[in-house]
Amino acid sequence: MTGPSHKQDDAPLRCSAQPRRHAVGWCTHCHQPFGEAWLLVRTDGRAICRGCRGALGADVLDPSVLRERDPLRRLGWWKSAWHLLRAPHTRVAALLNAEGGRIARYAYAWSLVGSVAWLAWAIALEPQLLERLVESRPELASRPRAELLGWLALAMPLVTMVRLAAGLLALRVVAALSGYDREAWRPFARLFGLSQAATLLCMVPTFLGPLAFSAFWAMIMMAGLRVLGVQSLGKSFVFLLPTGIAMLSWGPHPLPLVGG
Repeated sequence: MTGPSHKQDDAPLRCSAQPRRHAVGWCTHCHQPFGEAWLLVRTDGRAICRGCRGALGADVLDPSVLRERDPLRRLGWWKSAWHLLRAPHTRVAALLNAEGGRIARYAYAWSLVGSVAWLAWAIALEPQLLERLVESRPELASRPRAELLGWLALAMPLVTMVRLAAGLLALRVVAALSGYDREAWRPFARLFGLSQAATLLCMVPTFLGPLAFSAFWAMIMMAGLRVLGVQSLGKSFVFLLPTGIAMLSWGPHPLPLVGG
């Protein structure tokens, strides 16, 4: 039996039971798309719609059990990040089921760690970088280097928040223009949060770290977009380019580590 088919134009899939709502997945028995309220999880981990569950009498997991089995909580942050970096195409689908608040904390923590590592390498490899950053501000240029580093360290948490907000806003705009409503947008926000695991690669010295981050971030996003029904390469780039530009304009990117 063939799996679910996808429209060539990548239009948002609609729930078979409630066409006004977007679908979040497919029933593995009837292979029809359904919204979140109509999908259940069988004891073997496969999704099944409420109609097929009633016809088959299949055993399903209680929603409270699913919450206790949150993949981020079960695997831990380090192992989840490793899974995403090692095999995004096979791991991202399960991690998208994690609780939204936990993904938000996960995204912020990894993004902050990666951004600090990126900045540390930038300053270590280009000692004059700090002076160049403040040369347009005479009142700052005369401050001791240690004080400037301290202010920069204090600014990083805020810069990280702005960076994530810029990327999320760009992704939200693209999703809205593509026809995804607020309910269907949530999985995209979760995917963006999970993709921040790639910032760990900024610990790699020189500009190779930010380049690796950019490449793996795109891989995780593309793997997740396929899970969410965005199948064509062209449509994936429509999501990736504005989001990546908005996010990377705040770092980490290789520019400060290249050249003098």
